[in-house]
Amino acid sequence: MTGSATGATAETVRHQISLAVWDIPPAVAAGEHFTVKAGAKSSGGCALTGCCVVVLDGNGAVVASGLLGPQPWHGTDALYWGEIELCAPQAAGLAQLTARIDAAAIETPHDGAAQPFGVAVVPTPEHTLTVTVAAQDGPLADAIVRAARFG
Repeated sequence: MTGSATGATAETVRHQISLAVWDIPPAVAAGEHFTVKAGAKSSGGCALTGCCVVVLDGNGAVVASGLLGPQPWHGTDALYWGEIELCAPQAAGLAQLTARIDAAAIETPHDGAAQPFGVAVVPTPEHTLTVTVAAQDGPLADAIVRAARFG
């Protein structure tokens, strides 16, 4: 708050940031790498290019980070986004994570934002099955293979 010669006061308006995380895989094997997308939008329509989004584990430790890109998400005019690569914990279970954006680096005053999300961590597979669909000329690209368990 600042004062003026007339005694009036003005308060700096801080913009809000909405933060979203999507493209979270339904399950990840323990210790495997995966990516998520994170996007942020300023209530004032400010460009958030280059802002850092960090991902915290359940203990508050930073486990990954990424930068918001130069272009808004297609079909929007202000949802700046980026991909963040993470490594799944070694223990199976639901990993509780939080994406957080720090607004201190933004020129116009903004409040930071946080968005919790979870990822299912499954045990590392014991076996690997490789299937190649082939015809007379060799492997077929983009073939769909379905498997089911009976009995």
